[in-house]
Amino acid sequence: MISSTLYAKNLKVMETASFESQWFTPAGLSHQIRLRYGLFEPEGNVRGTVVLQGGRTEFIEKHTENIDELLRRDFRVWSMDWRGQGLSTRPLSDPHKGHIDSFTTYLDDFHHFLQDIVLPRTGRPDLLIGHSMGGHILTRYLHRYPAAAARAILEAP
Repeated sequence: MISSTLYAKNLKVMETASFESQWFTPAGLSHQIRLRYGLFEPEGNVRGTVVLQGGRTEFIEKHTENIDELLRRDFRVWSMDWRGQGLSTRPLSDPHKGHIDSFTTYLDDFHHFLQDIVLPRTGRPDLLIGHSMGGHILTRYLHRYPAAAARAILEAP
């Protein structure tokens, strides 16, 4: 359960930041697969681009405190809800169960997110940040695509 103070702060960040939330379908997949992503723009000049990826059962809004701190430092922030997490498509009929056929699916989804959404709009990210399962997936992703970002922070991968 989120405390009312944290919830109120998260709402404030979501209301005051330039926040764009949309969905995309990775190329070559059924249109029933929709992955949610968000883009936060700082008020001042953009210092760099960060892609922030959460862990299992996490969603974009859970990281609003981190996003807020990055925005205060004039970073543009992208984030995506993993397949089966947040508001992205859930492969099982029971939305409370997490399931993925293979972690390769997460890698492919993230690759499409970077290639089809992030790169055309803002170029190569300066920093990838991954927390927990997001850190694990980004570790595997960077092993496959070492030039994907200039730097990475991987928390508890």
